[in-house]
Amino acid sequence: MFILTPMVRLVTASLRWHIIRTIASLVGVTASVLLVGAGTASAQVVYEARASVVSSEPPVGCGSIVYVDRVAAGRACFTQNGDRFWIRDLRADGLRVEMRAQVSPTGDGFRCYASRGSDVAWQRCDGFYDKIPEPGGIAYTVSLWEGDQQKYVGNLISTST
Repeated sequence: MFILTPMVRLVTASLRWHIIRTIASLVGVTASVLLVGAGTASAQVVYEARASVVSSEPPVGCGSIVYVDRVAAGRACFTQNGDRFWIRDLRADGLRVEMRAQVSPTGDGFRCYASRGSDVAWQRCDGFYDKIPEPGGIAYTVSLWEGDQQKYVGNLISTST
């Protein structure tokens, strides 16, 4: 479904488990959070929201970045205060920017997708605050989509909720 799907295809099953256990132990996020879309675990519920254009910005340096031809094409960020999902389209390339996340301990998934393209600055999904467990962990990434096809995926970020 999302998160590590493109990356785990490149790694053998035993190495995949080693990587997941190592990452999970380092950031305190359960292995099920990292496995959405890997075929061994799935989110119980997926919440979706269309992002709204905002005039504010997330904290500097936060987030996941997706690159196309070594040029940043999209960004995503999660802020604990208000459980906000931030996304930004950095290129006028016709691809849709999405942020996908999964939380522990519930395994619920989240999808925040852009309502506009690169003609605006940051966009934000605010409606998840009552659905994200605290304390808990969240793993998220930004991706670029063409229709229902994921074309590029950014780095995985894990943090606490």
